[in-house]
Amino acid sequence: MKLGKPAKILVLLLTLLPLIYIVLFVASFTVAFNSPAKNDPIFRHFGLFMAVHMGMMLLMFALLAFYVVFLFKSRAVKNDMKALWAVVLFFGGPIAMTVFWFLYVWRSEETPVAAAVGAAQ
Repeated sequence: MKLGKPAKILVLLLTLLPLIYIVLFVASFTVAFNSPAKNDPIFRHFGLFMAVHMGMMLLMFALLAFYVVFLFKSRAVKNDMKALWAVVLFFGGPIAMTVFWFLYVWRSEETPVAAAVGAAQ
């Protein structure tokens, strides 16, 4: 699977977004439930807060699908490691996706398929 540098950076930003969101989500709920007055924005705009949360969950599912497709179409990952990486991506979530991005997506070759086929002959 071939991705250009801008696409790789976009994938990284989308991969880091759930990690940032998780930290903000936990911090905001900790502050909201520990404050004496239940007048925080979380309680006033709970529907919007949950809509953003559902959107982030959909993004995580889309990222998982992208990484699994990339994993099985990529030649950078050895065949005997693909099943292991699929399990790690599924259970490791955004942290495993970030590691996989650095190891395989960022370092993947940007050469066209025709050049790779010509070099193999």
